[in-house]
Amino acid sequence: MHSGSSSLDSEVVKSKIEAAGALINEGDPETSLRSDVLRIEFSGPEENFQITDIPGLVGHRRTERDITPRISREIIQSYVNQPRMIILGVVDAVTDFDRTHVFDLIDKADKEGDRTVGVVTKCDQVQNLGEEGLFALMSNSKDQGCPQPLTHGWFAVCNRSPEDVQAKKDITAQYETEEDMFKDTRWSPLPADRKGARRLRLFLSRLLNQHVKQEFPKIKSEIIKKRNAVEAALEKLGEHRDTVQAQRFYVARIIQEYQELARNALNDGWSSSNLPLQPAVRKSRVDFTNQLATAQLKYPLGHPDKDIAHNAIPKNASPPSFGPSPPVLFANYQYSNSGKVIENDTYDPVFDESACRTYEWIDREVAKFSGAELPGQVDPRIIQTLFQQQTQHWATLAQSHIEEVGDRVKRHSNSILQKICGDQDMLYRLKKYLDGVHEEAMSAAKNELKDLLDDELEQRPLTFSPLYRRELDSCRTKRNQQLFKQFTADKKRTFDIHDELVTYTLIAQARFGDNVCMQAVQRHLLGRKGPLGAFSTAWLSKLSDEEIQTLGGESKETIAERQSLMESKKKLDEALKEIEKA
Repeated sequence: MHSGSSSLDSEVVKSKIEAAGALINEGDPETSLRSDVLRIEFSGPEENFQITDIPGLVGHRRTERDITPRISREIIQSYVNQPRMIILGVVDAVTDFDRTHVFDLIDKADKEGDRTVGVVTKCDQVQNLGEEGLFALMSNSKDQGCPQPLTHGWFAVCNRSPEDVQAKKDITAQYETEEDMFKDTRWSPLPADRKGARRLRLFLSRLLNQHVKQEFPKIKSEIIKKRNAVEAALEKLGEHRDTVQAQRFYVARIIQEYQELARNALNDGWSSSNLPLQPAVRKSRVDFTNQLATAQLKYPLGHPDKDIAHNAIPKNASPPSFGPSPPVLFANYQYSNSGKVIENDTYDPVFDESACRTYEWIDREVAKFSGAELPGQVDPRIIQTLFQQQTQHWATLAQSHIEEVGDRVKRHSNSILQKICGDQDMLYRLKKYLDGVHEEAMSAAKNELKDLLDDELEQRPLTFSPLYRRELDSCRTKRNQQLFKQFTADKKRTFDIHDELVTYTLIAQARFGDNVCMQAVQRHLLGRKGPLGAFSTAWLSKLSDEEIQTLGGESKETIAERQSLMESKKKLDEALKEIEKA
């Protein structure tokens, strides 16, 4: 609830409290307290102060449904925890001090006791004075039974009676009445400087001045920080734009800053602290290419340098067969630090079931195409079929990589706009345009991937790399010549197909990974055609005056926001001057 008023007399305060109470109790009139806060601020050329009425804390028997004690504690705790608050720990003289919860809150909020002053009210209603009650508390000494000694001690004051309130008794007359009461001899044990609201007021004034001086360095630092934030917000909003020329100039400034930050982001320069771009893209690229190399194949393939079927078989061992039994026979083997196989005849032969399944799979596929080729030859479709079956996961991995980078780029481009554009209406329009560019870029990248997959998987295996013949020849010469003497031509053919498939897969895998990263991701998502290159001077020059007005014009909300920021800056500048004078 917010309502301005030129005066703040008792009738105005009363009406506002009643209006606020009606709103607060509108939902559930049975609940006596809520977390809503009524705050009255008074400002003017001479004085600025704030009145906040918060509930008290006194223990009573309550129903399980009653949440009043919890709400009271939460409200009070939120205020007293603020380090610049002077805390008045108020208890009344006619209440059992053990029933008050103010001491618990004081201990938690002001452990050093620098901000707390104790006040005992309703002293005029006390019937019997005793050391165990009021005097014990006012002694401010544990030895004399004070339940809560405070650094700044306690003060005793009286309250105006209902008759005094109704008669509108002024504060000066109240001071005199209070002082007359404390002149009674029964109050003589209390120190003179601790009796009465007048002395409390003087003490609080000195304490407040001392506290403010201690806080000056922090206050000055905070004011400077707030002023810098306001100035930054004003700079983002730009100057008032009531002409097409001013609007075009502002849009051009936004575009220039966007280009610079986007370019830096791609070159490992600026990036949002919560959203690094280039390192994240690099990680995604490395993860993608590694997954291409290490993802689980339908059938495991050996490596030309490490496949034990190529390199070692125990002497005098029976030749492996490729039927249902027994499985392919291999030798235990070791590798030296150089990667070369160390044959060891002392090891017993072992059976590798995974390799057996791989060679049986190759034989089954060969059988499907047998009959059309000449004896000793292999149908060229064999390698293509095997390759297609082994690389079915490529599409999923590449699609995931493109989507991950696309999401990073979208969030990063939006974060750049958020950083440089203070006009929320313009920010919305630029983001909307950028979303369209991002959708087009993602669509182009996915279409590029579709073409790359078609080139790799739907066409016959093809490579012009000299590495293919070199690696294949190396693989075959590394086979143990004794191995070939023990196998038929059909079995040797199976090994040859396996080696061709391994060699081609390695080359195609590297080629596909590079093509996805360069042609799909780099070209469409990170290049000039992507979201990070969407805004340029060429794009700006094509916008008509009407489009510039739509994009860079100011709404009433933007104009009001600039005015509010300018007023805030003025007040902060004035506050800073006052602090520097102190």
